[in-house]
Amino acid sequence: MKRNIIYTCTLFALLLLVSCTKEIEHNTPKYLDLQGLTLDEVQNLTEEDLADIGIPEMESLLSTSIISQDELISREDEHGPLVEYVNGFTSQTFEDIDLQRIIIFWAKKYEDGYVEGFWRRLRYNSGQYDVATSGTGDVTCFTIIENIAWMGGLTTSGDIGGSAWRFQDNGNYVYTATEDLISIETINPDPILADVYCFYTVDDPVMQPIDYGFVNIITQ
Repeated sequence: MKRNIIYTCTLFALLLLVSCTKEIEHNTPKYLDLQGLTLDEVQNLTEEDLADIGIPEMESLLSTSIISQDELISREDEHGPLVEYVNGFTSQTFEDIDLQRIIIFWAKKYEDGYVEGFWRRLRYNSGQYDVATSGTGDVTCFTIIENIAWMGGLTTSGDIGGSAWRFQDNGNYVYTATEDLISIETINPDPILADVYCFYTVDDPVMQPIDYGFVNIITQ
């Protein structure tokens, strides 16, 4: 009888240990190792990869993507010299609706007006990656006025055609609290939204503080 009680208690303890271990493994976030990657290389990441990105890893990613004004002036290709450059990693948390929104982007403008770039939008609802509202796209235009940029593009995932943001670079390149601002995304099924937004540079939507990250605006 005593041996049966000891056996039962031991078995219960082992089952409890296994259960706790599985729970710990389930709740431990798995982050993609982005050490050494550039923003250009992020274009090749899949949506599944992006779902595992953790904020600590984004520091090493973004630190390799900032270019100086001297570097900007020296770069040139078939479109002529590179004249403007914007990029950023912005994380905003809205506790009242339990939402975290992460926007990653870069875009280049050349002397002949040609623009290339990309953006990624990651949304986490109640801590869970939301595939339906996350997305990817190309940047097709941007306009810079002083330290504010209006950026537009096309969605390459999902059904929405045009996307646009505006953001403000307040010169703070730290990866913790920042004074930089970014708006929510403006979306419209008509792809022409991007060109209209970049051309008219309206003061809408309202820009809000970034919890973590930065935006970077460089012009000649």
